[in-house]
Amino acid sequence: MQEIIAKYIKAFRKLRIDRAHGIAPHKPVLLLSVLQAFQNKLIVGERIYITPELVALFKANWSLLVTSNHDCRFALPFYHLTNY
Repeated sequence: MQEIIAKYIKAFRKLRIDRAHGIAPHKPVLLLSVLQAFQNKLIVGERIYITPELVALFKANWSLLVTSNHDCRFALPFYHLTNY
């Protein structure tokens, strides 16, 4: 189990984020929201769909965690994830 956690921690540290206008929080907040959706069984299976519940988790996490002037736009990280 520790090996799996270490693997994900390494991957999360390598997460590419925009730093042009300060560290953009969109991808980390989206990732956290997806993990919470799995934990709450809002996502089952291998595919992740955009649902109102996932968007609500994103907005809730954003309001709790983001203190910068970035816009809370759920769709923003998806364009930048197309290379994955």
